[in-house]
Amino acid sequence: MLSACGNNSEESEDLKDIKFVLDWTPNTNHTGIYVAKEKGYFKEQGLDVEIIMPGEASADQLIASGQADFGISYQEGITEARIQDVPIVSIAAIIQHNTSGFASPKDKGITSPKDFEGKKYGGWGAPLEKAVLSSLMQQEGADVDKVEIVNIGDADFLQLLSAMLTLPGSIMGGLELKQN
Repeated sequence: MLSACGNNSEESEDLKDIKFVLDWTPNTNHTGIYVAKEKGYFKEQGLDVEIIMPGEASADQLIASGQADFGISYQEGITEARIQDVPIVSIAAIIQHNTSGFASPKDKGITSPKDFEGKKYGGWGAPLEKAVLSSLMQQEGADVDKVEIVNIGDADFLQLLSAMLTLPGSIMGGLELKQN
């Protein structure tokens, strides 16, 4: 049984070790986790939380394999994992809406999904991406097969811009953004 009561020596003996894996480099989405750790909120609840970065394996993979207890993922990743019977569940939302969107340099003239035809799309490489693109494009009478889909994995967004991918599948400040 875990307890948040008692003197400091008893609390430290009763703490349950927890590995919590992030979805990406620490950023504002993770603020609450770091604040809770710094202020001792986890310890008050009987938890010794180690915050780890995902590295080569995703948070989903680390949790499913037992290398982490909890973590942060994204809606599409959890959906895909559940379809494949990966033994993970979603228990809470950090952000109350999906932040996925499409960004492109303004001079490319991309203002709607129809404009994706004949362009390159740089994404994370998830099979769900093509389905989302297809759904958006079909609504405008466009054909997803006319888009060159490039798996950029975890590549740096700004480096990709310099490589001239015309439709990086990421949101970064300072770019015109059309979110559907």
